[in-house]
Amino acid sequence: MGHQQTIRRGMFAVSKDSIWEIKGTDTVKKAWKLENYNTGAWKFMTLTELEEECFNGTIEIREQPHDVVPEMRRELQKVQLSDLPPHMRYSADRKGFFVVAFKDPQLFYKTYLPNVPAAERLLPRHKTKRELVPFAKVVQQAFVANFRDHYAQLFSGKFPKGFDKTPAFSTYCSWVTLFEKVGGDQRCLASRYDLRGSETKARHMSAKVEEWLHNAIDDVWLTEEQRPKSKVYLLLKAKVDDWNKENPGWQLKCPSERHVRRYIDQIVNKFTAAVRRKGIDAAQREFGQYGQGPEASDILEVVEVDHTRADVYVIDERTERVIGRPWVTVLLCRYSRIPVGIHVHFDGPSVNAVMQCLRNAMSPKGFLKDLGVDYRYPHGRPVILFADRGAEFLSNHLRAAAQQFNFRLDFEPVACPEYKGAIERWWRTLNEEVAHGLPGSVSRKKELRQTDGKGYITFGAFCRRLWLWVATDYVKRVHRGIDDIPLRRWQEAESSRGARIPPREEDMKILLNRVEQLVPSKKGVQWSHLRWVGETLTEIMSHKDYQKGRKVEVKIDETDLSKAWVVNPFTGKSAPLKPVMKKYMTGLTLFQHRLCEQIKKERNLAYYDEASHLAAKAALFEEEQRLQRAKGTRKTARAGMARFNGIGKCAPAGNDLGDLAAPASGDEAPEPQTVTKAPGLPTAPQSGACAQASEPELEQTPVKAPKRKTIRKS
Repeated sequence: MGHQQTIRRGMFAVSKDSIWEIKGTDTVKKAWKLENYNTGAWKFMTLTELEEECFNGTIEIREQPHDVVPEMRRELQKVQLSDLPPHMRYSADRKGFFVVAFKDPQLFYKTYLPNVPAAERLLPRHKTKRELVPFAKVVQQAFVANFRDHYAQLFSGKFPKGFDKTPAFSTYCSWVTLFEKVGGDQRCLASRYDLRGSETKARHMSAKVEEWLHNAIDDVWLTEEQRPKSKVYLLLKAKVDDWNKENPGWQLKCPSERHVRRYIDQIVNKFTAAVRRKGIDAAQREFGQYGQGPEASDILEVVEVDHTRADVYVIDERTERVIGRPWVTVLLCRYSRIPVGIHVHFDGPSVNAVMQCLRNAMSPKGFLKDLGVDYRYPHGRPVILFADRGAEFLSNHLRAAAQQFNFRLDFEPVACPEYKGAIERWWRTLNEEVAHGLPGSVSRKKELRQTDGKGYITFGAFCRRLWLWVATDYVKRVHRGIDDIPLRRWQEAESSRGARIPPREEDMKILLNRVEQLVPSKKGVQWSHLRWVGETLTEIMSHKDYQKGRKVEVKIDETDLSKAWVVNPFTGKSAPLKPVMKKYMTGLTLFQHRLCEQIKKERNLAYYDEASHLAAKAALFEEEQRLQRAKGTRKTARAGMARFNGIGKCAPAGNDLGDLAAPASGDEAPEPQTVTKAPGLPTAPQSGACAQASEPELEQTPVKAPKRKTIRKS
């Protein structure tokens, strides 16, 4: 069923061992009345209990008791209907037109054929050949008459195959059955044209020619010179002609110029092309959104998201030291002005902060019961997530999450914060009532800035104070922006529209993470000097359709780098991976790991002397020139060059690294050693004289030239 469908009477709650039919609501008990589909037993479940069961994945709401949406149809529920390719969208619209006409023929005649007399109208009640075949002809005539101009413009005058053909009786019945099986989701009616064909069939061009074409597109067309597409064809044709001259036994066929133009239009994203050819500013002007921000008429219809820094210094509970001003990321419902998601952190404006706040917004907040909150705090999935054009909101990670959880991303124009004025005003209220009354707070006004740079409240206490203020004070008082009480406005809107099915907790744990495209190998997948392994990687590489070097999607938990999942591109399922350096990676955040990498880099640079290094290189270059001019056989010259390059110069022994001390570069660089984590964040290394005294000094020995052998003439 679709993400936005509500729970209603006549649906079925299917668990692992039983099936319950939803009969309605009990006004006395304020709960849903459920009847066992097999035994006829009755039970009652409150709205909160039913949402928690759906959230935990123990109950699944279905239209029919035994219907399970096929996997190939379930995948379409993750995509908006407007995002489907034109032919798939046309097939969904056409099938939906026929199915809706059968479901409500009176509405069909009233909308499309109002002039037909009531006595002459065909009103099928059953899926029989006698009733359905003549009705299908009438529906086909109405479809062609009303949508011919629309599809003529969409497909440039060339109608799709079967546009004027009436569907057969069996085909019509299958459309109706599928529509009922998927719970009325019109997207699932789309024909899966994307699954047709096979990669094993003959290509339109050979793999080598296709590789040359990709290189030509990058080198010629996607450049600031803005060369025409004809230049790409000329470069490709020259490559193919040169190959055919050098390889008369293996001739390659060059595609036509028209084929090259179509290929570029299909594989190159228009926004990417505008960025590469015109620059990011011109691309934003051409493809960016401008105008008034979206208006909200219901809860969760528009949810604003933003970050700010709290105006108070906080203390770490473990070290009892001031750790600075925390960041606060909030998802604010524009209609009710309720913050449905709050995340306090030190990650700054980052993707991980947005993901954690999304997870908090879509999850029931049972932890508030421990703080004394006696009602169900609002939560749910947004319809539109409205944000500024920060890097974290424009990232592919957030776009993937929006597609998975079926919400749309919308952005304000550059440097126009008034477009999301609700959350901008909420920051002021937050700081005035939560932060500014505390010692150690920082006022934004210079004349009132009297902080001593110290913290007087712990991080945990500040988080509790923030949630208590929101749940017990802010949502229960009159808000001047909406002239209503936020909590009452939310509850009234929620009672009139019904409950939405929340996403599963396990799905959020996996999907709301950092997404990286990595290449699997025998060593697993590697990212940022970290590696993960798993049996799923072996299954992917051993698949018959896998090509070497193909990247796979890996989801990484930034709060615990030991947790990662790989998405099998052939099944679409996610499987967990195991960390290679488990002791180091367990509980390690991405920020801590990057700080450790930075510290190691700074320690290495502290012992690097650029002046002495350049002097040694100059001496070695002079030695190389002398050896090249030396007399002797070619084999002797090669041996001298090997000796000059230091091959086998000094074997490692004891504390002396010998040859291993030579700096490596590129892919041959050794993996970094495991850094043992301290309870807190690692501190910066010492520099200057203290740092130099902590390591033994390396003596520089002058480079001696090899003795020249005197060759006597016999």
